[in-house]
Amino acid sequence: MVLVVSVITGDCQSDISVTTPSAVDMDSPRPCTSSSNQDRTPVTAGNKSVAIRRSCTGDSWAESFQIPWRKLSSKIQKAITAKKRICPAEKRAMVRSLVDDMRQFDPNPRLEHVKIVARRIVSSYPDTFEDRTDEGERLGNGSYSLAMKLKTRIDHVNRNNSVVKIRQVRRRLHSRPDAANDSASTDEPKKRQPSDRYGCIAWQPEELPSGETYDTLDDKKTQLMNIFARDGPSTCSVGEVDELMKVTFVLQRRSINADPPPPLSELQHEWPYLFTPRWMCSHFCQLVGTSVISTMQDSMEKKGKRIVRFLESDSFAAKGKVKEVLLQYHETMHAQESGHDILSPTVMLLLLAYFKEEETALFQLTDVSNNCNKCKKTAVYTKVNGE
Repeated sequence: MVLVVSVITGDCQSDISVTTPSAVDMDSPRPCTSSSNQDRTPVTAGNKSVAIRRSCTGDSWAESFQIPWRKLSSKIQKAITAKKRICPAEKRAMVRSLVDDMRQFDPNPRLEHVKIVARRIVSSYPDTFEDRTDEGERLGNGSYSLAMKLKTRIDHVNRNNSVVKIRQVRRRLHSRPDAANDSASTDEPKKRQPSDRYGCIAWQPEELPSGETYDTLDDKKTQLMNIFARDGPSTCSVGEVDELMKVTFVLQRRSINADPPPPLSELQHEWPYLFTPRWMCSHFCQLVGTSVISTMQDSMEKKGKRIVRFLESDSFAAKGKVKEVLLQYHETMHAQESGHDILSPTVMLLLLAYFKEEETALFQLTDVSNNCNKCKKTAVYTKVNGE
């Protein structure tokens, strides 16, 4: 087998031919023989940096990469069969073996390719490799920790090799294949603008609600302003405001996304109900497709109890302010009426106590009886569910 070797010395580069044995290790995955793309595998020859060019499968190799299950240790194979977790030492050995095989396709795999391989491993045997809590709940996508271990190992192997760290310059987002023949290509490229639309399902709707026009929506916007001027945030027309806010969502997004952005005071004047918890959460639900209230409640129900159990079992934490908050929590649990949520404030107080932060960092305490007038002017309306 003949390989073309590129010897790089300073700014000079020359090609030489090297004859190598044709024997192939059958236990190792074979790189594709496609010549569409080329990568470089570094070797050392004296004091010169040598890069061996060979063909690879480009960006598709991670999907077709054959995971070497047979090369795994007997302990890992037994754990897979028994659907049990593996110890850290066995996982480190598996990572080293995987990286060696992956680098036959690409000497410096990108993180996106590493994530694909990790996801395939976890999906094959989730009971053994998936990221889980002690209670068996999956963490994130389940393959994050394995992907990070693989990428860390790759970076470690390539730590002293500057050749494979060089990436091809990616085409700018504004460039086009025919840019050379375009007179506009000589203009100064536009700067990439920040975007806040990630995760949104209705960032800026184009279609109006059925049976509505911009004139009718403007009338309903004026109607909302009149209701707020008459009743204020604690309006009795909750159902009417709900319907009007839902229908005028298109106009609300246009006002928020205007360029240049409007002052906050102007936005509050045009859409006063957007600044109340109930309709702010309703707007968020239409924007993202998820209820922030139910999501927070579900998360607090699952993770809040876990935090309480952790601090109760930690002998070093269950003292001082943390112990005091836990005692108040259990006393209130026995004496409280059904339906009262005390878990959420307890978790917040426990976290503040555990990290030795002052409660005033999150909570503002005031004497309602002595500041009645002030409270009326700066009242916080927390009945987001209309109860």
